[in-house]
Amino acid sequence: MSTPNDEIERTAIWLAYSKKCVYCGDLIQLRDLQIDHILPRSLNKDQAKLERLKIEYGLSSGFQIDSVSNYLPTHGRCNLRKRDKIFDESSARYYLKIAEDKIEAINRLISGLQLQAAKDSILASVRCAFDSGNVNLLDLMSAVSNVKGFPLSTRIEFVDGEWNGDDLAGNVDGLLDRQILFGETLSIDGVEFINASGSSIVIRTCREYRAARAAGYYAYTTFAMEMEAFLEAADAVLDAVSLARLPVISYLSNPHVGVADINLLPIGLLPWIGPEYEEMIAGIKALTLKELNLSGEISIIDVSSTHLHFEFRGCGAVIRELLRADLDGDGLEEILIQYYIYAIGGTFGASMIGTLRRPYQDGLFEYVPNTRRLT
Repeated sequence: MSTPNDEIERTAIWLAYSKKCVYCGDLIQLRDLQIDHILPRSLNKDQAKLERLKIEYGLSSGFQIDSVSNYLPTHGRCNLRKRDKIFDESSARYYLKIAEDKIEAINRLISGLQLQAAKDSILASVRCAFDSGNVNLLDLMSAVSNVKGFPLSTRIEFVDGEWNGDDLAGNVDGLLDRQILFGETLSIDGVEFINASGSSIVIRTCREYRAARAAGYYAYTTFAMEMEAFLEAADAVLDAVSLARLPVISYLSNPHVGVADINLLPIGLLPWIGPEYEEMIAGIKALTLKELNLSGEISIIDVSSTHLHFEFRGCGAVIRELLRADLDGDGLEEILIQYYIYAIGGTFGASMIGTLRRPYQDGLFEYVPNTRRLT
């Protein structure tokens, strides 16, 4: 029942599971978080039994008791009930699969949290230098504006492999010519766009996408609109990383907040599919999506640390975090998001890129839609 010693790893596990206890499903305060071992630590003293269980559960030979593949976030009371008992095989397989599915997200969050910790340390030193008069504001902004290297919240999937933003100092322009992987399958070789005269072209890369949009081409069929979302997200990320900077100030960390925190998301993120929805939303007195969730006005379909899917009065919305950085040069950290709305049971769908800003520590997010409406 012991927990990882690394606070960053603990926080990453907590965020990857949407701040919820795996056993009871309720939210956990970070201060109350305990990390349970699916296979108990006592098995470290009985290697023969551990090896038998690895074979029985189909685990790799490299499986470790003290690793994220065996950790689950819990309340203290839930952890205490479980104690050191070994689950039956079906339950063990169930929880081990849950943990396995979270490994990638946890590792990505660890990278982001480590970077944030490093930035906090650097900024503390810079503040000391600034206060002592050894550096001025222009020096500070110049230094920050030239720093590169922040992880993406998502990955861009290309036909020849993925890109996660680790090498931001590399040739981002070259990524514009790599073919996008559509729908996670190699069977889709591009997306057909048409123009007003009926001419059509097939789009495979972000550079082709930009040129097509500039020339008045657009996705016409429902399928093309759905596939355009892959182009849209990739193009938005590549556009952002070419301009983004490490922030001087962040109100998104300590504690870490994002699209899963519906208590901070404004009702401006409610989906709308016509003038009647705009009028309906204008008459709502609530300030946040959490208030509407508590009153039953919205239904949460799915949520993770970088993804929120909810429905509201006949339509739905999916908010996907793409990137965290200073996106407009004001020194403040923002979140680049992809925002998709659709009609439930219909064919209408619309997607756009926007930004979530939090201008002060105790404030709500502000949603700033991009002027580029893409579907």
